[in-house]
Amino acid sequence: MSFLIPDEIPEVLKKTNGYSLLVKGGPGMGKSTFALTLMVEKANVNGFYVSTRVGAHKIYEQFPWAKKYVRAENIVDATELFSEPTITAGLDQEGDLDFIKEIRSRVEGLEDPTVIIDTWDAIHTSLGDAAVQAEKAITDWPREQTLTLVLVSEFLDSRVLEFLVDGVVTLSDREVDGRRIREVRLDKLRECEIRNLKYVYTLKNGIFRRFPSLRIKEPQVCKPWIPFSDERSPFYSGSPELDQEICSALRGGSILLELREDVPHEWANIIVRPFVLNFIAKDRGVVIVPPSDVPPQQIRQDLTKYVKEEKFDTFVTIFTYSSAMDDSPFTVGMWAKSEAEEEALWTQTEEQKRSESNGPVLRVINVDNIEQHRDGAAALRRCAQQVSIGRVNRDMTFLVARESLESARKLRGMCDIHIKMIEMYGACYTYGVMPRTGFYNVDVDVSQGYPVPEMTPVV
Repeated sequence: MSFLIPDEIPEVLKKTNGYSLLVKGGPGMGKSTFALTLMVEKANVNGFYVSTRVGAHKIYEQFPWAKKYVRAENIVDATELFSEPTITAGLDQEGDLDFIKEIRSRVEGLEDPTVIIDTWDAIHTSLGDAAVQAEKAITDWPREQTLTLVLVSEFLDSRVLEFLVDGVVTLSDREVDGRRIREVRLDKLRECEIRNLKYVYTLKNGIFRRFPSLRIKEPQVCKPWIPFSDERSPFYSGSPELDQEICSALRGGSILLELREDVPHEWANIIVRPFVLNFIAKDRGVVIVPPSDVPPQQIRQDLTKYVKEEKFDTFVTIFTYSSAMDDSPFTVGMWAKSEAEEEALWTQTEEQKRSESNGPVLRVINVDNIEQHRDGAAALRRCAQQVSIGRVNRDMTFLVARESLESARKLRGMCDIHIKMIEMYGACYTYGVMPRTGFYNVDVDVSQGYPVPEMTPVV
């Protein structure tokens, strides 16, 4: 994933001649990481970093990648300058500080320099009543010398400075089901339309990455699916993170993928589809109950981009609950069938798939389709039966259900693995309830010519 700083910020920096940005947030929110990552986004190698908190050597220890953007001679160790409160620290009549005047002279003539002061709080406290004068002077500086100025602050109530700067960004966190979520909010950006007020972000690998709205993508050139080895398990998702967190615990059993109401079914397909492709590619039977609004032909068209049509027709059967006639060889109609007739068709189909299959069978059941055409009790009975059969035969049963379904609550205690999928600010996230996992952003990786989940931990 290549998304770093929210798009609005690099865009406004490109079209303005100098810009001042205040980055606020509590301890540990990643303010310094955000400020340094901004230089990566700008591809800016003329960076200056003024540290009032830690010595210069600590910057490279924490952010080794920053050496490319901030040379050692451009790191100003200001930890000793502001150790005493209410001192003027070299403030001249114009409100300039001595060390700022030195940096002014050093950046003069440089192309698109970036100056980070981390944190401004120490300077503000040291200046006492002269702080406002200094803040007025320093926020005028970017327009005078055409540079980007980033002021880092832990003061969450800095109204005067917020008024003076061009942009204000606030980093914060909150909990979702006991898991920490980090959020960046664009409070103010002069000369820029704020299209997205908030993004979730991660500090994985010591760099700031925000998560954009999910856009399902397909490979430009589709390639045949390469099946995964059965060395550790016959069940693989295509995502190393998901395999390590979830699938390594699965040795023939069931997964419940529970969707919030605002999650489209195509997002669930990001996780489900690799399992289906892997089974087909290994000549293993697959039985599918699709979402109620997805026709079987659409599923076939999607999957046969990555596996041969004859393999699909041989190893896949799709149960339909639609009244529309469908004589495709890979479909079995359940419309107007009694529950007993339906059970007989399930049993017959699975026995056939098992006899033709080179290993276990995969069931993918979108519970909404059954519940819509039967009722919650009937859907629960059908799912319970399939989970039980799958466990006995060491198959894999994948249930997809919206959390509002009548049967969803009871399904949670029935399955071996329980995953939740939610939407936040247009992006997709998932986490394991059983076993418990961290919080992951979900995207699609098509770099290999076929789609697999790309899961990035939110840390």
